[in-house]
Amino acid sequence: MLGNEETVRVDDPTTPPATPATPATPAATSQPRHTTSREDQMTSTDLRVGLCATCLHVRRAGNQRGSVFYRCARAEDDPRFPKYPRLPVVNCIGYEPDVDSGAQAHGDNR
Repeated sequence: MLGNEETVRVDDPTTPPATPATPATPAATSQPRHTTSREDQMTSTDLRVGLCATCLHVRRAGNQRGSVFYRCARAEDDPRFPKYPRLPVVNCIGYEPDVDSGAQAHGDNR
C-alpha cells in the first residue's frame, strides 16, 4: 500500500453502499413535451414500417405465425419499386397518403 490510500472493508457497516452511476434521462429531469407534430403522433407500427404504413399502394399480408408483410402494389406495373421494400421506408417517390388511414400529405414525399 502507498502512503495516502484508505482501506475500506466490504463488511464495514460505516462504508456507504455503492450506487451505480445512472445518466439523467430527459423524461426524469424535465417537464413532458406537449407537441402535435406528425412524428409525435406516429404509432409504433408507423415507426417500424415508415411511409408504407399510411400509403395508398400498400397491400398487407399476414401468416399464421403473426408476421405481417408489406407489399407495394406499384411494383406490379413499375420496376422502380421493390415488391417487398426494406422497412422502414423513409422516402418514396410513389408515396400517396391513404386518406382512410388518416395520413397527412407530405409535399416532399418523406
